[in-house]
Amino acid sequence: MRKQTVLLVMGTRPEVIKTAPVISALKKTPGLHPILIGTGQHRSLLDQMLHSFSLSLDENMRLMRPGQSPTDILSKGITRLTACFQHRRPALVLVQGDTTSALAGALAAFHLKIPVGHIEAGLRSGDLSQPFPEEMNRSVIDDIARLHFAPTQNNARTLIREGAAKSSVFITGNTVVDSVKTLLKKKLAIRNPKARQFSTGAGRKILLTAHRRESFGVPLQNIFGAISDLVKTHEDLRILYPIHPNPEVHRAAKRRLTHPRITLCDPLDYFDFLKTAQAADLIMSDSGGVQEEAPTLKTPIVVLRNITERGELIARNGWGKLSGTNRTKIVRDASSFLKRRKKTNRAPNPFGDGRSGPRIAAIIKRWLS
Repeated sequence: MRKQTVLLVMGTRPEVIKTAPVISALKKTPGLHPILIGTGQHRSLLDQMLHSFSLSLDENMRLMRPGQSPTDILSKGITRLTACFQHRRPALVLVQGDTTSALAGALAAFHLKIPVGHIEAGLRSGDLSQPFPEEMNRSVIDDIARLHFAPTQNNARTLIREGAAKSSVFITGNTVVDSVKTLLKKKLAIRNPKARQFSTGAGRKILLTAHRRESFGVPLQNIFGAISDLVKTHEDLRILYPIHPNPEVHRAAKRRLTHPRITLCDPLDYFDFLKTAQAADLIMSDSGGVQEEAPTLKTPIVVLRNITERGELIARNGWGKLSGTNRTKIVRDASSFLKRRKKTNRAPNPFGDGRSGPRIAAIIKRWLS
């Protein structure tokens, strides 16, 4: 029997992390043949993550060039992916999340009348400017998709409310839970010396990540001010901040975060980040992906954003607090978690059970049959 090709488009580190469980499950599914196409939107980070999951690309377009805008990547991506799809003739194109690469893949497939499946469908902030351009990207992808793999019941309700056919919407959990559990089973040691020292040292620990465009300027200054307040208030507190390579973030961190119990380091590879976050008493982050990872790591999180498309984290179970970038509120919310002294939350993970990849593969198999 001839196998049907399921083509997966990816361009960034999170896309590899979140498609890896689906790729693994598709490879084990009779009659299906997954093909991996990389756009090269984040070239070095993409290669690093592929290696972590023992994956390799069938084709790498290497689209990224210095100084390119999202519009450049989108236009080049559509052109190159259109030619790729015409050559490979997939039965289904799978895209993940809300990146420019995902949008390019969905649009190229749509114009060739190839059905699209969207992993992590139905997330909405309700504000096109936050996050930008991701909120628009995922809305357009969901309009195009024939299969919507929604992480949560709330995401599924959003899709149906917007007009998606109920028969196209499947609640699968978030695939990042699968990936985090898979990597943590490897029981490797933390390689970054600063992260290793932070993770094994005494006292309470906060892992900070802050890098989004929306945080630049005054919001970032408020975040750093709150960090300084916290470390002065809690005498046993240590903070690790892997700094994003953006020069503006780098300069601000070096200037404001000078306390001896605040450690700055280079960005961590994904495994080191997971192990460090697992060892922390609290995560403080403006990242969407970290919000999903925190409950799997059993570490509470203070979300340094004014709105979140992952309301399940805040609305129930006590895994997180939406603190925005108000200095006083950040300090108050972080302190309330630190008072617990140890991780006591035994609530279920709002993002799934770690079986999302096999669920998605089984749905695709049935749908293509």
